[in-house]
Amino acid sequence: LLDGELTNDQFKQRLKQLTRNNHSSFESVKKHIYCHFARETGSLDLLNPEHQKKILARIRQDNIKVLAIDNLISLADKALKGRTNELFDFFYSIEREGAADIFVNHATKDNDDFKGPSNIRDKSQTIIHIEGRKTLIDDENSSEAVKYALKNSEDIVVRLNFDKCKLPPKLNEKYGIYHLPVNGNWNYLEGNIPVDTPLCVTTLDDDETNDKSSYSGDLNNNDSLLCNLTEDQQALYKLLLRGERFSRAEVQ
Repeated sequence: LLDGELTNDQFKQRLKQLTRNNHSSFESVKKHIYCHFARETGSLDLLNPEHQKKILARIRQDNIKVLAIDNLISLADKALKGRTNELFDFFYSIEREGAADIFVNHATKDNDDFKGPSNIRDKSQTIIHIEGRKTLIDDENSSEAVKYALKNSEDIVVRLNFDKCKLPPKLNEKYGIYHLPVNGNWNYLEGNIPVDTPLCVTTLDDDETNDKSSYSGDLNNNDSLLCNLTEDQQALYKLLLRGERFSRAEVQ
């Protein structure tokens, strides 16, 4: 975790809430999350080449699989002023090291879009728009379950909107509302996200010992997945049917 707003103590308090003050769970989470708090260790700039080298080295050293960045305003404000390509070049470097990257970007004042240039949306694989208590309270169409959850001002109630999701495509443009009571567990209240049945996801085995011709056969048998793909996703699907390897630049 690269955090530009919290201190170590503040982060621990949030962990305790999420783990319901369960000591064993809390200790387990601490062991598996490596944190850098910019407020305590000094400024961190994700567009600084030296800082990028140190981050990539730490990813390799600790075999990190997921890098969470909170948030772009604190840690990459220049990217929001036109240097988006440089930021995503760094994200691609992270991916080449075998890690996924998740970043937080704040919404505009009217909460209908995010801050920064529009190509942040174009370059992102998945966009989850998070709406909090204020938005839900103002929503006249809220169900009784949501209204009841909102009664306790200390509880967390959020709506997760999958504005964009390339994989699995069944999550694209879906939403879910969740409730976290004080000292309680996350509860799914409502939405149209599939929660009871597994999502249909097609994966491609990268093992070069496998017969590449089997890829197209597996994909051809999944007509239900194809019909749910966007135009761009169908174009990529047709590209993969050729059974060849492509670089990111070639795919783009």
